[in-house]
This record gives sequence, structure tokens and C-alpha cells, in this order.
Amino acid sequence: MIEGAVFADDDDDVFDGSASVLFLTALQPGCDLSASSEVRKDVAALLKSYEWSLACAAIVFENNGFGMTIVRSVITAINMMSRSRFPNAVFGNLDGALRWMEPHAQPHGIDVDHARVVDAFGRLRAL
Repeated sequence: MIEGAVFADDDDDVFDGSASVLFLTALQPGCDLSASSEVRKDVAALLKSYEWSLACAAIVFENNGFGMTIVRSVITAINMMSRSRFPNAVFGNLDGALRWMEPHAQPHGIDVDHARVVDAFGRLRAL
């Protein structure tokens, strides 16, 4: 995760801030949910630097069960208190996140291609 945050922040050719973007994070079942303070700081700085360009942000925790329900609830509460300038939400599956993102993306001229995103995440999981 830290490499992605640093890459996106350092490479102005990837995104110059002139268009709106969607921010989607999905954590696989069984992954380590802990993050160092450096990672948390870098992700927060990345989101802050692009907050005016973000159409919306979604986090997907793909684990089921009571423990993950608590994690999703805590993250939702933190998001609500953070006063982000963009809509954000937490989900238990990728499909739910994509369906939620669609109406937030449309006013910015962004088409959420469900099949393409699901395929991309499937290929990432296979790595």
C-alpha cells in the first residue's frame, strides 16, 4: 500500500489534478489490517492532496463475520468524523462498493465499468 501512495503522490504524469478520479481500496480476506504510522500518514496526505479531485472513495473489507462488521463500523465512524470533502463509504464486498460509486462518478463524467474493475481486482488477487 505504501508503494502505491508514494507512487501516486510522486508521479505528476499519472494524475495532474485536472480531472476527477475515484479512489477504491479493497482488502482481501485474511490480510493484515495493521498499518504503520508512516503508511497511515502517507495515505492521509495522498487523500488530502487530491481531495478536491476525488469524486468519491470506497474501502472494501472482504472478510465476513462479527469482527469485520466491527472494523467496517469503526472505519465508517472515522470517515464521518474526518469531514472529507468527497463522499466516502465502507463495504463488505466489491460489488456493493461499485454500485455505490456509480452515482457519485456520473456527474464527473466517469463510467464505472463493473466488469473491468472486477476483472482487474481478480488479476491483482492472483499475484
